[in-house]
Amino acid sequence: MLDLEADTIVPGHGPVIGKREVRGFRDYLERIRDHATHAHQLVKSDPEQFGDVGITTLDPDKIADTAWQLYRQRDRPEATFNAFG
Repeated sequence: MLDLEADTIVPGHGPVIGKREVRGFRDYLERIRDHATHAHQLVKSDPEQFGDVGITTLDPDKIADTAWQLYRQRDRPEATFNAFG
């Protein structure tokens, strides 16, 4: 999307956005990927240290739902996602 000549993007749902917001969301997804990769490496290197983390599926939708629930349980302002901020 960043390579398109358009400066305004009208998604199928949600607000009209620009390249700044697309970059923000891309960066957010990259941070999630990097964090997940790092966490996976830690667990693989010393699984006993982490015990049962409650992962019973590799279904991406269920993992995303679980992650969102954990963030909501934290109930802290910094846990609120804002890719456009």
